Amino acid sequence: VNDQHGHAAGDIVLVEIARRLEAIADDNGGVAVRLGGDEFCLLFLTFKHQSELCQIAEAAVSRLGAPMSGAVEPSALGATIGIARSWTDAQDASALLHCADTAMYRGKEDGRSTYNFYDSQYEKQRRTQADLELALRRAVEADEIVPYFQPIVALPSQEVVGFEVLARWLKPDGSTAVPSDFIPVLERLGLIPAMTRSLIKQACRAANRWDDRLRLSMNVSAGMVTDALFPDQLLEQLRQEQFAFHRFEVEITEEALVGNLDVARQNLSKLHDHGVTVALDDFGIGYSSLYHLTRLSIDKIKIDRSFFEPGQTDHLPMVEAILGMARSLKMQVTAEGVEEFHLPHLPSWLANSGCNYAQGYLYGRPKPASSLFCYTHSSFAQQAG
Repeated sequence: VNDQHGHAAGDIVLVEIARRLEAIADDNGGVAVRLGGDEFCLLFLTFKHQSELCQIAEAAVSRLGAPMSGAVEPSALGATIGIARSWTDAQDASALLHCADTAMYRGKEDGRSTYNFYDSQYEKQRRTQADLELALRRAVEADEIVPYFQPIVALPSQEVVGFEVLARWLKPDGSTAVPSDFIPVLERLGLIPAMTRSLIKQACRAANRWDDRLRLSMNVSAGMVTDALFPDQLLEQLRQEQFAFHRFEVEITEEALVGNLDVARQNLSKLHDHGVTVALDDFGIGYSSLYHLTRLSIDKIKIDRSFFEPGQTDHLPMVEAILGMARSLKMQVTAEGVEEFHLPHLPSWLANSGCNYAQGYLYGRPKPASSLFCYTHSSFAQQAG
């Protein structure tokens, strides 16, 4: 509220919240106190059944979410409530408050305007989460999140022309974690930019040992695309790694363009002007792909893998339309998710329809750099010859 409407409006809201909570406390024989910031506590000195506590919590969620005249719009308000009981969860006030706090933060994971009872399992989960966060911080610092490389082939030749860089976490126990296991945590910790810089460093150093015709493609987060410092930082890192700008491609999703389109436009234009390829990833599933193609410096589109799912022949006319549009806009196209079990003759169909590149398990799964010796200068030259 303070950020959107100012501190005066925030103070009005806090006073009104306190008034409403005091009314709830009075109605149920309790006391309302402010802990600090936007956190409040309702304390009941007499035993209450769980059903009574549920009714009180539901009343609090409802009343705190009701419109506040002269302050902010109703949609801006909501409450998340954690409930702890002295007869089951803790015996002293400090521990009881800690339990309620733990339950509240667990409730926030489920969204605003909820209430949640403390469960002893939350402590174990909280410790596990804290251990994971610490391990990931160390992993980013130690370059333990490493690049894996998935081939991108040209059509119709099906010759490897580059790789998409994908993140894998080499954990201390010897296992390998995929992005869905750690990217959400890194996003919450604000470590995506640091991880991205680490991956670029490692990927460029690996690719500099390969034939210089091979290119790298890498997804860039929404926060980085809309950071005014991003293009200069990326270009400087590529210079430091002595990696040619024209060999590097950044992939963005439409999500990255929602927050600040003007800054994104400037950033992508600067990268484009320096020779870095800009690709719009997951094309065809966003609500405004065409709009972005006409407003941004997009060199390539990557057709989302959902268009090539097994048996989805009814999607092919749409793919043809996308390819036709790309030709008219002088853009290149990569088809994502081309697998072994997909439509018969899909690669030849894509090539005949004007698709420039393809990527998927048909051409190779993501592999570490150590498995790609065949793409070094000498080996690749022998294959090409």
